[in-house]
Amino acid sequence: MLLLKLNPERTLMNHSIKSKVHLTNDQEVQTDEYNLASYGVMQYWYWQTPIGVAMALSWTSRGGLTSYMETSFVDQGEAIGCLYVMGQVGEETHSTACTAYKVAHQILLKKQPENNFFANSMLCLHLPRVNDASTVCTMITSLLSLAMKKAVRRDLAMSGKVTLTGNILGIGRVKEKTISARKNRVKTIIFPEANRRDFDELPNNLKEGLDVHFFDEYDQIFVLAFNSDH
Repeated sequence: MLLLKLNPERTLMNHSIKSKVHLTNDQEVQTDEYNLASYGVMQYWYWQTPIGVAMALSWTSRGGLTSYMETSFVDQGEAIGCLYVMGQVGEETHSTACTAYKVAHQILLKKQPENNFFANSMLCLHLPRVNDASTVCTMITSLLSLAMKKAVRRDLAMSGKVTLTGNILGIGRVKEKTISARKNRVKTIIFPEANRRDFDELPNNLKEGLDVHFFDEYDQIFVLAFNSDH
């Protein structure tokens, strides 16, 4: 594996044409820089998570996927608050982004009542190729990071559906998402409390060395993501 340093914070993961990725059934496949994402391997990662960025665990037809979701600032003005979504966005993802935007707004008002960032900011949320409602907790975290100008804890990935009232609902494909996290050297994971048993039933070699947290409210994610010294 060749690591090409692009800047002090971001590194490109570029596997040569002869590199191999191990799949869940012990198969090996040839990979290059164009098909890494097809096998759940991130093409780049941040040594220090920038403001507005959070890491998601999701699922595609190829299996688990670890990827960044990034929110950027577009414009500012009185009461122009809105969110644009970029990427290959399906109907489910569009609905998920709307939920994330509403929940992030509610949480910001609760945590920082004087912060009018969402009301007065035009934002752009860039999403990877996923159509998975379990990424909503990551979208919320990315949005709040930009609004509060505070970086998310590094080496943290999450998966969880979130209701408009901030409750976290169960997800599917816990095994595939855990495998993807391990492939990408993620050590700290957030799953819904409803999936604790699913994780506990995984083989020990998949769970070993992982720091996994099970939550049932987004406020718990907030504390781990933003109030950590890591």
